[in-house]
Amino acid sequence: MEFHRSRRGSTAAERNGDFSATPFDPTATIQDKLVCRCLQCRCNLGASVGSAYATLFPGSIVPSNCLDPVAVDLMKRYVPCPNADPKCSNLTPGGANTFRSIPNDDSHANQFTLKLDHKISDNRI
Repeated sequence: MEFHRSRRGSTAAERNGDFSATPFDPTATIQDKLVCRCLQCRCNLGASVGSAYATLFPGSIVPSNCLDPVAVDLMKRYVPCPNADPKCSNLTPGGANTFRSIPNDDSHANQFTLKLDHKISDNRI
């Protein structure tokens, strides 16, 4: 049996911090003090709880110094880039930036385990 798996992936632009083509809520604000502290230390931004992301990152572009180098490395190594043509009709709705794979593992759906305990008699032979 062959089946396909499709997932939305991040674009090359998003991987580099450019979210200008990504729809988001322009009124979204920072709700966490830890996020503020990270933005203050890593990016030298005057972030505080209630700061709007649109104000901190004009044009929805995150500067490269704000990207965690470990996260960027993990993304490059383990998160696949989109590989499906968004013009294909068999992709999920909004199929742009979709990663598509055909798993090569066998289906294990019809396997089961059985354990049977039986006592023949009280006498040992």
